[in-house]
Amino acid sequence: MKFEIKTKVAKEYLKKVSSLVPNFSALPSESGVLISVHETRVVFRSKNEYISIKLENNDLSEVKIIEEGSILVKGKMLYEIVSKMNGDMVSFLQVDKNILIVKSDDSEYE
Repeated sequence: MKFEIKTKVAKEYLKKVSSLVPNFSALPSESGVLISVHETRVVFRSKNEYISIKLENNDLSEVKIIEEGSILVKGKMLYEIVSKMNGDMVSFLQVDKNILIVKSDDSEYE
């Protein structure tokens, strides 16, 4: 999985989906954000025991899709990382099955 998205859009989407994620959960799927990259769209999903949310972006002026795939990431942690990033674009690159590299002009997190 590899894609780039405008920083402002990434911050907005991750703020919304991570707000639903509980701080502590016995199930990993309930404490994470699922990022799915398809041929023409990027989907952010999260849920708790009461409600779920799905945000989808298919505006190719805001997103550049390089490789399809999906990954489940700790929601609150991902939002905190992206909210501190500067620059116009943020890139997400999945390495192996369980490593995500998040990178912008001024920083890189693994």
